[in-house]
Amino acid sequence: MSNRAKAEPRGAQFELSPTGALATVALPVQREPLPRLDNSTLRRLKAEAQRLEPMLKLGKAGLSAAFIQSMNEALAKHSLVKIKFVEFKKERKELSAQLARETGSFQVMLVGNVAVFHRPQPN
Repeated sequence: MSNRAKAEPRGAQFELSPTGALATVALPVQREPLPRLDNSTLRRLKAEAQRLEPMLKLGKAGLSAAFIQSMNEALAKHSLVKIKFVEFKKERKELSAQLARETGSFQVMLVGNVAVFHRPQPN
């Protein structure tokens, strides 16, 4: 048996470290796919986004766990969040799609170095 043996009990994943101790590995949260936004809702969200200032700036750290956590907190509080790409400007299309997947949100628009995301508030 190698040092990298894995066991997968319910809802968690454990991995043996080189010293033989068990270490917990975080699993990604599985979210239900969001329904598509209709055109009238998309137009309304774009209009609201025009008046917003960017809440978050994506810098040198990229899509770090801390940035994704901040994005989740902002979406939970505001439901419509505008971010600005300070770094990684050439990769903004791929990064914004990845960010939408990881936060369970819709990418409302991507214009220049600014992206807007929406996640409906739970009732």
